[in-house]
Amino acid sequence: MVCTPQVSLPILITLVCHPNNILAFVTLSKAATEVALKARTLGRVPYLSSFHLKPDQVISPQKLLTHLIMLSLKPYREKEFGVSSLRLLFALHPITSLHPVINSSVGQVWKKEIPQMLRILDDHTEKTLNQKEWEERLLQFSGQSLMAINDDDWLKQLTKAILEKINYFSDDEEKAFLYKFFGFTLRTSRNLHLVKTTLLSILNSAHEELQEREERDQVKISAISALSYMLRRIFKFKPGSFIRKEVFTFLVPLLLSIQDNNIEVVKACGGALTEWTHVLGWSSLTETFRHTTLSDHIQAVEETCKFLVDQGKYHHLGEVLYQSFGFLKRPQPFLRAAAVNFIGLTTKSINMNRIHENDVQLIRDALENVKNDPKDSIKAMVNVILTKVDEDVKFQGSHTSRLSQMSNNFLKGFGIKTPDKKKRLFKIVKRDVDIDENH
Repeated sequence: MVCTPQVSLPILITLVCHPNNILAFVTLSKAATEVALKARTLGRVPYLSSFHLKPDQVISPQKLLTHLIMLSLKPYREKEFGVSSLRLLFALHPITSLHPVINSSVGQVWKKEIPQMLRILDDHTEKTLNQKEWEERLLQFSGQSLMAINDDDWLKQLTKAILEKINYFSDDEEKAFLYKFFGFTLRTSRNLHLVKTTLLSILNSAHEELQEREERDQVKISAISALSYMLRRIFKFKPGSFIRKEVFTFLVPLLLSIQDNNIEVVKACGGALTEWTHVLGWSSLTETFRHTTLSDHIQAVEETCKFLVDQGKYHHLGEVLYQSFGFLKRPQPFLRAAAVNFIGLTTKSINMNRIHENDVQLIRDALENVKNDPKDSIKAMVNVILTKVDEDVKFQGSHTSRLSQMSNNFLKGFGIKTPDKKKRLFKIVKRDVDIDENH
């Protein structure tokens, strides 16, 4: 029997998970397991959900789960890391909330899965255990646990905990597992808004703890892959107009990300955009995205802009343009350049003379804000686009004004009302447009 220290369970668990105590992990985890099991025999279920009430004093349930899962990844480290981690998890369930239904669901998963995983470790050694199968088993267990928890606020905190861990580990194998764990966490969510905000946060590089570009790209790929999975799942349930409107908002972030020079990011975006076309019912764009590579990823963006123009989807054009304006203010040069390029390709596809003067001015104003960008390449792109817009409006205006006047006079002579041919892009900017099902 382990000599149990006279400290509260939350404090003891915090000591167990502290990085400086890794060499004492087995001893501390056994002590914590004993305290938790003793509390259970006394009828005091060791709820850990209240940890978040003292974030500066004790570890959160999300960080606890991440820590113990990661120590189980190489289960025979110090001979007992895996067994000690899983036994502690088993003693601590549930670690979610005081809600009895949620607790019951998590408990059922852990009572079934953890003993099976412990038997696997007992039946093998470090040399005989199939590491790949063991990792898959851990991910399966994590996914089932998160499905049982079924709490998007909880998942949001878990994604933050995983991102912190990614920067902590230096081992490539451990980081690769964390990327998968991150993706599994997002895939578990049924909340499209959570996936979108997480993706936007990553795209905006809000997670500055990920110091290396490669790490940020891996996390981005995991998030985009999770989005693909969610969109595929949404499509199976034949979504209504409300869901399709929400899905439509992913277009700009994905079209900006697909301009990346990382082939894996491009592939992930192409896959997500392919699923996106299925949900929206825009089959004309499916093949554009299905096999996107570095040689044609910009062309895919251009084809999308042309599609929106050719289909006369001016309100959709206005929405994506308005959304892209926000990326012109981002501190990341890549995002600003991608947004400028997207705006340039869009205006190139439009007959600017047919656009209302106020909307043309809104586009010009947005580009004027980055006319003095610190990056010379971005300044050059902006100046080219502004010049092209001005030339198109001026040329088309002078070329058609006389004919238009003659036509209007002719129609007025017969008492026919002359139509206003100027299209509004930004008449509706708060996403209350209709997403048609058939195209």
